Amino acid sequence: MNPKPLVIILHGIFRTSWSMKLYEIYLRRHGYDVLNLTYPSLWHDLNRLSAITAEKILESPKFYSERPVWFVTHSMGGLITRYMLAAQPELCRRTAGIVMLVPPNQGSEVADFVQTKGWMRPLFRFFYGPAGQQLTSDQADRHPVPQGIPVGIIAGSRSGNPFAKYAFAPGQKHDGTIGHDKMKLPGHAGFTEVGASHNSILCSPSAIRQVVHFIAEGKFGS
Repeated sequence: MNPKPLVIILHGIFRTSWSMKLYEIYLRRHGYDVLNLTYPSLWHDLNRLSAITAEKILESPKFYSERPVWFVTHSMGGLITRYMLAAQPELCRRTAGIVMLVPPNQGSEVADFVQTKGWMRPLFRFFYGPAGQQLTSDQADRHPVPQGIPVGIIAGSRSGNPFAKYAFAPGQKHDGTIGHDKMKLPGHAGFTEVGASHNSILCSPSAIRQVVHFIAEGKFGS
């Protein structure tokens, strides 16, 4: 019997590993070993954050059991993973797949909107740091996921952001922060929607179940 993979969980910007605790608990209950990491999302750009996170992974004894590795990421954690896979051959070799929750793979419409409003830029930089400035459409899509690594993407279909109407076109599908089209990647293995916003997806039972299903089956459930 093949051993179950190690699942590495990465939170999004302005958060810590505690925001992903429900995913960690559910994955452990299904027999997975989990490495739920915190990285200093507000203090560095994406290159530095990916280096810090990769160092934490490579320092963990859990990584050296020769089990396959899966990533479960929220928002900017998906970009951190893409940067790491581009820079760390050993990590790339071991990675069996990724499940991304509401990832800004091609940027965020809200970040784009903020950049058009000069008076908002200093506030955005103050609250979201260097990496937050890299979430615009012209900067986010830097590193493709290597071929052979399946990616499942879970999108939220609700908005908890009262300012979303200024950033998105009428009728456009989004989660209040990122449009569905910008979450997608060329050749992704699966794309599904759940009834949650960009932030409430962190406690969405449907999203949690879909994560486990994709890791186990390589596809989302119906």
